[in-house]
Amino acid sequence: MKYRHYESIDSTNNEAKRLIRSGELKDSEYLVADMQTAGRGRQGKSFFSPDTGLYMTVVLPVGQSIDSQVSMTTKTAVAVARSIEKVTGIVPGIKWVNDIYVRGKKCCGILCEAVNDYEKGIMEYLIAGIGINIYTSEWPEELRDIAGSLYDEDMSDRFTIIREQLAEEIASELEILIKSDDTAFLKYYKDHSVVIGKRIMYLENDIKRFGTAVDIDGNGGLIVVDETDRDIKILNSGEITVRMKGCEKMRFFITENDRQRLGSTAFIEFQKGEYDGSCWHIDSLCMSEDIFADLKLRRFFTMYLPQFDYYGLTQVTGSEFEKLLDMSKDFSTDVYSCMTELKNWAGDKEGDEILFTICGM
Repeated sequence: MKYRHYESIDSTNNEAKRLIRSGELKDSEYLVADMQTAGRGRQGKSFFSPDTGLYMTVVLPVGQSIDSQVSMTTKTAVAVARSIEKVTGIVPGIKWVNDIYVRGKKCCGILCEAVNDYEKGIMEYLIAGIGINIYTSEWPEELRDIAGSLYDEDMSDRFTIIREQLAEEIASELEILIKSDDTAFLKYYKDHSVVIGKRIMYLENDIKRFGTAVDIDGNGGLIVVDETDRDIKILNSGEITVRMKGCEKMRFFITENDRQRLGSTAFIEFQKGEYDGSCWHIDSLCMSEDIFADLKLRRFFTMYLPQFDYYGLTQVTGSEFEKLLDMSKDFSTDVYSCMTELKNWAGDKEGDEILFTICGM
């Protein structure tokens, strides 16, 4: 497939649209930039694009119904995840619709756009923008706890080769998937999903709702069982968040220094569930708004709690909790203070089970 290279550009998706409008781009091509000055994500968000990542757009003539756009997005996610796995050996996870995760953090964003003929109801071109953090290590404050890279080490000596291999593999894989009517790609998507089986929050008519993601349909829609009315919903677009439905809440500031430095955003928030007669359930939700507190806690749980789940519910018995509390003394005074506060807040309840929900995204 033909490709174009740019040292720096505003956005590869923007450039693709300009080339299509001018008539210069008519067939399958992909564009690669060393860096973007105005990278774009979904829902109008900016995309941080330093020179340690792959920023590309794949343009494919489609000639399919406009209604097929959701499946195009799903296919793009599969093409990217498969290519990462093939080129690097790293097995990624896919968060619906099309975010790619490695080691619990988002390492790739995808923005699928299109050139449509609305009179005919046809998508003429798919414009798939893909940004992959290959070995980015320095982030803006607002991204430090949520963004990650394929590699957590300096890959400058192999960066160019990895980037070229990834770009070529992604373009080839996506072209094959778009031209095929085979739905086998959905199995890969489901097998690598970090959402299916998890409790999620989603928006319906601008109202927050909670439910369980149970499956992906044939068009790439997310099938959700709503928690309130038990209705089955099919989400075809939008953002979801994997987290626990809230009950009563408390805020605990990690340190006085953090509180002074970061203001009211420096907190960890706990959500208390209900006493069911035998066990007291605590849903602990770590909020990471502009702070490192969430990351520090998650690092502690990853090291000392084998069953810790980045994306969902982690069960900890009372005796296990006591052991964690003891180990946290040597790990960090901040984490120890947090664990102690949680224990004191829970009080002396009957039962030997505490449920944590540590949200990783």
